[in-house]
Amino acid sequence: MKFKYQNEMDELGLADCPPGDYSQSALIACRFVFADLSNPNNFKPVALIAPQRLNEFKEDMKKCQSFGLSMFAELDKARKHFEYLQTKTAGRFSKSVGTRVAILNLNELDGVFSDPTDRFDSHFTFHEFENADLTSRILNIEIL
Repeated sequence: MKFKYQNEMDELGLADCPPGDYSQSALIACRFVFADLSNPNNFKPVALIAPQRLNEFKEDMKKCQSFGLSMFAELDKARKHFEYLQTKTAGRFSKSVGTRVAILNLNELDGVFSDPTDRFDSHFTFHEFENADLTSRILNIEIL
C-alpha cells in the first residue's frame, strides 16, 4: 500500500521510510487534537504543518518521522507528556496540538507504526496509508 505522504518522502530521497521494522496491526492509540475536529492539523504531520522544521533535522530518520503522526499507546502517558510539554513551553504547546486527546481504534489498513514499547512514554510514530481516514477511527475524545 502507498503511504499518504509517499510523494513528499520520495522527493526528499528518504529511502526506507517508514522503516521496514514498523508494525502493521490493530491497536488503540491516542493523538492530541483540537476541539474542532475539522481542524486540518489534527491528523497532519509536522513536516506539512511546519515545513521549515525539516531543515532542523540532519538525519533522514528524523525527516522520515516528521511525515508520521505522533501518537501514544497509553492515555495516562499521553496526558503526562502533554502536561510536561505545556509546562516546558509556558502553555504554547496546546496552541500547536490542541487541548484534547482522541482515542483511536486503528487497524492494519490504516498504516504502520514504530514500537510504542521502545519508549518509556509509550510514544510512537504512525505513518498513514493514503486511503486512511483517521477521523472515522475516533472512539472518544477527552479534554486534557
